[in-house]
Amino acid sequence: MAPWLSKFLGPGRSDLRGNVSREMLAAHNWLVPLYDGQPFFDKPPLFFMLQMASFSAFGATELAARLVSAVSAIALLLVVGWFGSRLFNRDVGRNSALMLAVLPGDLRALVACAIVDMTFTLFLFGGCALVTVAALDGEVLADAGPHSDHSDSSSVGSAFRRTTEHDCDTSRAMCCSLPPS
Repeated sequence: MAPWLSKFLGPGRSDLRGNVSREMLAAHNWLVPLYDGQPFFDKPPLFFMLQMASFSAFGATELAARLVSAVSAIALLLVVGWFGSRLFNRDVGRNSALMLAVLPGDLRALVACAIVDMTFTLFLFGGCALVTVAALDGEVLADAGPHSDHSDSSSVGSAFRRTTEHDCDTSRAMCCSLPPS
């Protein structure tokens, strides 16, 4: 592993976490996670598939085992920044991503261990952020049947937007000492 990268990642247990992906790669099995030759369904297989792709590209090394978690952490920072920018403004997005990045040990520890948690967090938070932004933009409708009228103001998106706008105004006034807009 590159010396500068090992200082960031620190000692980890990626040798244990990478065994599932190594076994899948050796068995040429991209769908069913294997551990000690037995199916291993304790964790979602997407992480192991991504780790196998990393092993295929860079070899079955410690760096390749940790790469999926490291890329997921960077992507999570970008998603947090985007979400904060969409909800409030660019400064809030940037600051929220920076705050997440400098939390003592959290991101570094999850990346160093090469476990599914960082990738899971990326997809879970990213999905929630997309649903929230879609609801605020009025894309999520209560009745999306073939005969629905999308101009109806009783849609989930409209109700959510009205409630959230009021709550955001109230939150800004309470937290930031700003008058509601």
